[in-house]
Amino acid sequence: IDSSSDGDTVLVAAGIYEGGIVISNKAISLIGESREGTKINQPISSPQISIVDCQAGTTRVENFIIKHGSSNIGGGIYSSGSTVEIDSVDFAYNSSSNNGAAINSIESTVKVQNSTFSHNESNYLGGAIYVDPLTTCEIYNSSFDNNEALWGGAIATVGGGKLLVEGCNISFNTASGNNPNPNENYPTFGGGGGIYQEWSDSLEIYDSEITNNTAATGAGGGIAVYLSDDVTINNIVLSDNSSSGPNYPSGGGGAAFYRADNVLFENSTIANNVSNHNSGGGIFLGSESGQASIVVHATFNRLTIVNNSALSGGAIFCWSAILNLYHSTLAQNEASNSEWSGGGLASHYVTEPNIVSSLFYDNIPNSIHNGYPYTPVLVAYSLVQEWWAGWGNLIDVDPLFCDPDSGDYSLAENSPCVGASQDGSNMGAYGIGCDPIILSISSELLPVTYILHQNYPNPFNPVTTLRYDLPENSLVNVTVYDMLGRQVKTLINQTQDAGYRSIVWDATNDYGKPVSAGIYLFQIQAGEYISTKKMVLLK
Repeated sequence: IDSSSDGDTVLVAAGIYEGGIVISNKAISLIGESREGTKINQPISSPQISIVDCQAGTTRVENFIIKHGSSNIGGGIYSSGSTVEIDSVDFAYNSSSNNGAAINSIESTVKVQNSTFSHNESNYLGGAIYVDPLTTCEIYNSSFDNNEALWGGAIATVGGGKLLVEGCNISFNTASGNNPNPNENYPTFGGGGGIYQEWSDSLEIYDSEITNNTAATGAGGGIAVYLSDDVTINNIVLSDNSSSGPNYPSGGGGAAFYRADNVLFENSTIANNVSNHNSGGGIFLGSESGQASIVVHATFNRLTIVNNSALSGGAIFCWSAILNLYHSTLAQNEASNSEWSGGGLASHYVTEPNIVSSLFYDNIPNSIHNGYPYTPVLVAYSLVQEWWAGWGNLIDVDPLFCDPDSGDYSLAENSPCVGASQDGSNMGAYGIGCDPIILSISSELLPVTYILHQNYPNPFNPVTTLRYDLPENSLVNVTVYDMLGRQVKTLINQTQDAGYRSIVWDATNDYGKPVSAGIYLFQIQAGEYISTKKMVLLK
């Protein structure tokens, strides 16, 4: 290494080597013969030195086991003002008396891929990886398990850095402490069993699993973010994480976003997370207590938030936040505090939730709790199990999930949520996933007469729901006509079981083309029963 030049590749034969490697102002590649057989350990004579020390220049490290490194910063690899690429490296049992037991990076560019981090331990931040100010860190297709630190059991970034995590598994890591900053102008809250980020530029997480992590006394069992400008999370599983901090702010069994602006969380499952002594079993979103002037902005889209629990906000807890919740399913979550409650959503202190095309079902003790009546919770085109003020199509019925006991929250073909939302889309995070579900109905609960109800909404644009009652099994035909009596669309023509039925018309004809605004007739024929009503389509 000492005699190498820029662009050289140093090939290392299989074997066990002592570390203490310093790479300074060189662009070289350090490549082991085989991943399993090329191991670098801590040098016995230098128990407090990084195994690989990268100072300026560009370094590539590939096909190694880096084990038992111990240093004040970066027991495995330390990078300062350099570019480091790490591929197919296993980091195990490294330690740091300060930050980053496996990797510590300051003012550098770090790319990690196809690597593992196991049983690394830091006394402060980042059990496996610590990223300091002005560092960009990208991590791909790597796994983190059983790492531990005071904050950020697996990964911690602080102060202006950027972190990208894609295709990773982050499991069974622990943030063991909470040591908040006493300066009220620069508060911190600790935690982050899997990932902790503070005062940083951006966080991006894609296509990853973050499971079974613990924030022992802080916030965010899986993810904790504080004062970051942009957070984007897409297509992850965030499950079985826990936060156990007894004091505010220590919520967010799955994730906690404190004063983290521009949060976009999409296409993900948040399940079985617990905030043991605080709020937000799935997600905590907001600022510190009393910070009314600081409002967090977040958009959650197509999230499945199920079987989470907390004192308040079993699925989501909001404090001083503006939340847009779209096409999401919140089911079987629980809040155990009867005063703050909100099994699905708890909204407090200058919070403005806007809920559209979403589904709240079987949350205990209730779907939504608004603890700050001066800012209303707005609900539109959604299923909420108990009545909630709002607009558009609001329903309170069994959504007919395909198999919720097995984690399948897609909709049966005959679910009342199918096509019931704005623009004819489905309520909740999923589409149709199974055949119609036939519920056994007591004859005492069946309609006693045929009835065709007025459509709702009326006038409408662009969709409306037609409801009708069948006291017995019948051949049912529901057809839409124009005012000249010409057939526009046949909505249903089949035998149906007795019960309370509904069907959605999306203002299209039998050829799937939109129809013009105006007055239309809809008619039902069921057995010998015939009834017709008018409806108005606006454009």
